[in-house]
Amino acid sequence: MVSGPASCTCTSVIPGSGSVREVAYLYWNKLLEEGLLPYRLLEHTADIGFEVTAGSCGKLFAEAMKAMTEWARPVCSEEASGRFIRVRSTDITALLVDFLNEVLACWQIYREAYQELTVIRMSETLFEAMLHGSKITGAADEIKAVTYHGAKVEQLPDGTWSATLLMDI
Repeated sequence: MVSGPASCTCTSVIPGSGSVREVAYLYWNKLLEEGLLPYRLLEHTADIGFEVTAGSCGKLFAEAMKAMTEWARPVCSEEASGRFIRVRSTDITALLVDFLNEVLACWQIYREAYQELTVIRMSETLFEAMLHGSKITGAADEIKAVTYHGAKVEQLPDGTWSATLLMDI
């Protein structure tokens, strides 16, 4: 099972402290500066962008899912949930985008948020995993979709994996 610092929490926004987007951006960058996150927010005029890094491609998918979950800040119940997911796509970048959009669909359909996953099978065009999380009653922010615009997945010369993604909010 892949796990990490992302958690299912909701942070309040103090009136007059800025928009939810500004507060989320400051919160994420503070955690990044403290070395607690393997990802960082990217500024974009209409969407929220993020970069994710991990030691393997499977962990990259898990960290991208956690980044998306952390940004949405779901309000979780104590009831645990798990869900099998299978996604096919044309290449590794499209596979990651399609996987994250499938996770978003599961959030909406089953009212669940996922913090961890267990990779069952993975190739350049297929991803199967068991998602682990909890039932939710809502979220601080809504993500409409993860977009293909500017999406990029690559293995770096040192063997680590990196992804750049945009979320339509």
